[in-house]
Amino acid sequence: MNKTHKLVLAALFVALTFIFTYFVKIPLPIGGYFNLGDAFIIVSAILIDPFVGILVGALAGSLSDLMGGYALYIPFTIVAKGLEALIAGLLYNHLKGIFRYSGVILGPLVMVVIYAISYWIYLGFNAMLISSPFDLIQAGVAIGVSLATILVLERTQIIHRIRPRK
Repeated sequence: MNKTHKLVLAALFVALTFIFTYFVKIPLPIGGYFNLGDAFIIVSAILIDPFVGILVGALAGSLSDLMGGYALYIPFTIVAKGLEALIAGLLYNHLKGIFRYSGVILGPLVMVVIYAISYWIYLGFNAMLISSPFDLIQAGVAIGVSLATILVLERTQIIHRIRPRK
């Protein structure tokens, strides 16, 4: 994949992730919102490269936090989305068979833990207990959507044409 192709795909995924994080969201009664952006972060990390996935998650997630009035969470978002992408992309690229999908599950779970820590720091233990189940639901949806997308991209050979495995 040449640099121009990689840059265009990265920009596309930043835009899609931002749109599905900031505009396509379900507000939660406890504050914050449920979104689908994590699926795009995971797919970008696998389809393009884990480090591009980190960039996609950090840029789109931070911009969504900033626009949504959650600027305080930007440092946690960068870590949470970055680790999510890194774990998903690296495990997909370095493991074989069904195990290569383990990062698609582990990445979002790490994201949930990072946000749980942020809730505990900013809002207290009880708020963490109330908010974290919603993040687990969001992680579950991201796992399902990204796994389905990756399987379709594999079956249609698109993923192998864009980024051949070594």
